Amino acid sequence: QNNPDSDQKSARFTRQGNDQTRYGYECPEERDYYPYWHPTEWRDIAIFTSRTSRCDHFKYFSQNVRDKWWCIGDELDTGNVEEFETETKCEDGNGQWTKVEDWGLSPPECYPAGWNRDNHLGNGPGGYANSYKWVLPTWSSISSEAIDDTRDGAADNAQIVPCVFRIRYNISSGDFRGGVENGAIDGVGRSYESGGFADRSLNGDSSPVKQDPYIAYGKHPDQQEDMPWPIVLAIDTSQFARTFEERSHMFYIRKLPIGLIGNIFNLLVRGKRGNIVQTYPAVEYDFTPNNLQMELGDYIHFQVTGCDTNPGGNDGEGRQQTDRSNMVQISATPKQTGKIDTSTYGAMGNYPVDFEQTTMWGSSGSQQAKVRTFTMAHINQYDGVQCRSQTETGCCLTLEQLEAKHQGNNNGKQQDPQNCAVLNGMGGNSFDSGLIKMTQIGTFHY
Repeated sequence: QNNPDSDQKSARFTRQGNDQTRYGYECPEERDYYPYWHPTEWRDIAIFTSRTSRCDHFKYFSQNVRDKWWCIGDELDTGNVEEFETETKCEDGNGQWTKVEDWGLSPPECYPAGWNRDNHLGNGPGGYANSYKWVLPTWSSISSEAIDDTRDGAADNAQIVPCVFRIRYNISSGDFRGGVENGAIDGVGRSYESGGFADRSLNGDSSPVKQDPYIAYGKHPDQQEDMPWPIVLAIDTSQFARTFEERSHMFYIRKLPIGLIGNIFNLLVRGKRGNIVQTYPAVEYDFTPNNLQMELGDYIHFQVTGCDTNPGGNDGEGRQQTDRSNMVQISATPKQTGKIDTSTYGAMGNYPVDFEQTTMWGSSGSQQAKVRTFTMAHINQYDGVQCRSQTETGCCLTLEQLEAKHQGNNNGKQQDPQNCAVLNGMGGNSFDSGLIKMTQIGTFHY
């Protein structure tokens, strides 16, 4: 913390946030420092760093493989002993120095951070977002934490494991080089240049950087009687070595269906409704992964989690504030084929393949292909029920019914909650395709 006074020694204060601000159940100190010295609830998956010389340190001190300790007090915690960070201080403060065993997992993977242009939303070489392929934990490794699945539509006696996935972006300024850093794996202090770290020991008055410091910067050679003239360095210490972004997402892991053979690939949608200015620092809608290579017999699990509370006024189709996505097979574009396909709309190819001719989900014209194409395009709005008249509710209106209802009022048609063509329908803000087995060989565009 910037101010090491006694009333700011809790884990709610950090160097970059000394105002005690918390979001949700986060521990600000744990959020801002990695590896953290006390136990946490997080398992480490992967680390990306521009200094791979530090990978051994990250792996060694990960709670995946290393026990952590902390100071606990009585049931009332009258002594606030959690502030003590060493066994000696804990015992002197009448606390109990307590071990929390490691997770019994492999150390996290550690890779060089992929190159991307600054402030361009993580897009790397080739224009695609940098990514990491994470293989989810096996059911047998997490089944002890399973709970009954009470969600709508869940099968009888089904179980799930609730999970929270966290991504955080810790940035260390390249302007800072030096200072006395903490001990590395061998316990010997090392400088920043040789792989040391700026940790909590450099808070407060020990910080090697100061807020907007004044420095002497010479005097005019004809005015030698002057004192040195000062200038101010525009330094915001909260921007040095900080957690720049942190995002968490909740999801569930289910047990694999009996007899399932083949890999399962999640196919998701990233971004939000709006143009590139409105969505920044997020992005406009995009599938992730952009390119997916699979084997025959593998499975796709297409999932969309949207909302009805997107910022008002953001560009997009359908009702204001809705955040919806679907998926249809399209023809290859000239960029992808190297030639213009004049048989498709606008001679560009970025147009849905005819419903009867789709091949992505099965043989063209087959019942399987048509059922899956319909489901992926219309995402189970109103449970797939179509209205029989324009006055009926709880169903999707046909184009003719929409035209008759709104009499040329295009905005009214766009905002109609029964206009399923623009994904306004009930249930459209989330979609789970279930497991879809790939039975066709080829390259498909969507």
